Amino acid sequence: MVLLKIVDIEKKQKKLGGKAQFPLLIDENNESETKILYESDKIVEYLWKTYGDKATQTPTYWLGSTKLSFIFLLFSSVLRAFPQNGMLRIPSKKPKKLLELYGFEPSPFVKKVREILSSLEIAYIQRSISRGSLKRPAFKKKYADKLSQWRKKASMVCVPFLIDPNTGIEMFESEDIKQYLIKTYQDGDIPTTESLSSYFNAKKTNKD
Repeated sequence: MVLLKIVDIEKKQKKLGGKAQFPLLIDENNESETKILYESDKIVEYLWKTYGDKATQTPTYWLGSTKLSFIFLLFSSVLRAFPQNGMLRIPSKKPKKLLELYGFEPSPFVKKVREILSSLEIAYIQRSISRGSLKRPAFKKKYADKLSQWRKKASMVCVPFLIDPNTGIEMFESEDIKQYLIKTYQDGDIPTTESLSSYFNAKKTNKD
């Protein structure tokens, strides 16, 4: 099985898809043809058709797919305009091995980790363990010793969960993971907690 890749790095985008635009989906699972798609709506439609033929779209999914919900998503992105929120690049060192991140899409805590991974431009494997997922029991069994007692009794999991094979680190808690990633992989003096104007001023100063 080949991993699906969401590419958001301009150079790779131009080389693979012909233009610097994201999201860009590359699906190499089809032996006869590598599927390359732009545009979020087309990507979502392709994923449902190709991999979700046995799934049912819930009312909440339809509600979240409306133009009104998109406006709210856009507004939330504007409010999260710090460098560590995924909108701006932070100089970083490239890990030799892919990191693994367990979580599920709606979780704000998982989003926090995905944002800093995006800012640091660190490639990683996303392990989805959504509510009701058949992967959850395996996750709980494999990492039961790391879960709190009350979570075990309630048959719950904890996300996000990061595995870094480069350092041997396995950890929960979004803020702890965020600080670990910054400390381990940030490679430069550009601050990670400044405003947009301060960020760009810092970049200009570093160039000078």
